[in-house]
Amino acid sequence: MNNRFLPALSVLLATASVFTACAPQGGTSAPAGTAVASGDSSSTAVTHRTAANIVYINTDTLINGYNLYKDLSAKYEEHATKVEKELETRTRAWERKVTDLQEKASKGLITRSQGEEMQNNLAKEQQSLLEYRDKALAELQEEESVMFNNVRHNIDEYLKKYNEEKKYDMILSTSSVTNAVWLGNPDLDVTLEIMEGMNKEYAATLKENTATK
Repeated sequence: MNNRFLPALSVLLATASVFTACAPQGGTSAPAGTAVASGDSSSTAVTHRTAANIVYINTDTLINGYNLYKDLSAKYEEHATKVEKELETRTRAWERKVTDLQEKASKGLITRSQGEEMQNNLAKEQQSLLEYRDKALAELQEEESVMFNNVRHNIDEYLKKYNEEKKYDMILSTSSVTNAVWLGNPDLDVTLEIMEGMNKEYAATLKENTATK
C-alpha cells in the first residue's frame, strides 16, 4: 500500500491524540513547576515530577496498522489510478489530433479554412480536457479529505472509549513529523494495544454490515 498520505494524516491526528481523564489516578501531587516545601522558607527548589498517569501512541504505526485506513487508502489509490489513466488517454488522443493537423497543414492537404476549423475544434477539446482534469483533481482532493476525516474521527472516538476504562491523565502522540513525545519509556507506549482494539472493532463493524446486506 502506498503510504503517501501518512505524514499529512499524522499531522492532523497530532492535536487530536491528547486526552485528559475525568478522574486522575493516584494521590494529589504538586503541579509541575511549583515550589516544594523543604522546611526552609527561603528555598526556591522547583520540581517537575508529578504522579500523572501518562501514556503515548505512535500515530505512524497506529495508522499503518489500522485496517480501516488500509481499506480506504486502497480504494482511493484505485480511483486515483483510474483518473490518471483516463486523463493520460484523453491527453494523448488530443495530442495526436494536434500532430495530425500540423502534418496535414504542412503538406498542403487541407485548406486554410479547414485548418482554422480544426484548430478551433482542438481548442474546444483542450478546454474540455482542462475542465475534466480540474474537476477530477477536486473530487480526488475531496475524497482524500473525507478519508482523513473518517480515520481521525474513528481514532478520536475509540480513544475516548478506551480512556473511559483506562482513565489515563493524558495520552500523547508521536510520529515521524510531530514529536509530542521526544523520548519515552517503551512501557508507556500503548500503540499496539490501541491498534488491536480498533481493528477488532472495525472487523466487528464489517461483519455487522455484511450480515445486514
